Amino acid sequence: MKKVVSIAGSDCSGGAGIQADLKTFSAYGVFGMSVIVSVVAENTCRVIDIQDIAPDMIRKQIDAVFEDIGADAVKIGMLSSPECMGAVAGKMEQYKPGNVVIDPVMYAKNGSPLMDMGAVETLIGRIIPLADVLMPNIPEAEKIVDLMEKSFFIFKQPELIRKIPMARDVLFRRPSPPGWQKG
Repeated sequence: MKKVVSIAGSDCSGGAGIQADLKTFSAYGVFGMSVIVSVVAENTCRVIDIQDIAPDMIRKQIDAVFEDIGADAVKIGMLSSPECMGAVAGKMEQYKPGNVVIDPVMYAKNGSPLMDMGAVETLIGRIIPLADVLMPNIPEAEKIVDLMEKSFFIFKQPELIRKIPMARDVLFRRPSPPGWQKG
């Protein structure tokens, strides 16, 4: 059985983050593991609060997975701060896992921010280069490229793909409508 670890936030409503990833892994017959980097109090209407896990605890969770069970793939989701990103990037550089999928979550489905917008530079410099597959939705891709260029540009997918640093493949997702939940 293939093993995948999700490194992301915990969503108490069960519709996103670690909870959604573990449901997806199970549906596809994959053994899912988790590294929780943030606890998010949210529902379909709003994000109430975000509490980041200490970087040392993030590193220890990653060690626990890779020292014993290992992973055939890694899915990285919400990383809300440069400190979380640094902890994850350092461990990914140490363990050098294959098949790294990065979903650079910046906003909840209801539009509430989930990432400190000051962290986007760290996302670009430390996290995106780890990607085998990068899966931003269109607003996230625009934010990444806009910051990289420091200017607004008219969205054209082929141009955007060439401008995202070092990702082997890029898969664009449409953002889910506000309040949308998988059934």
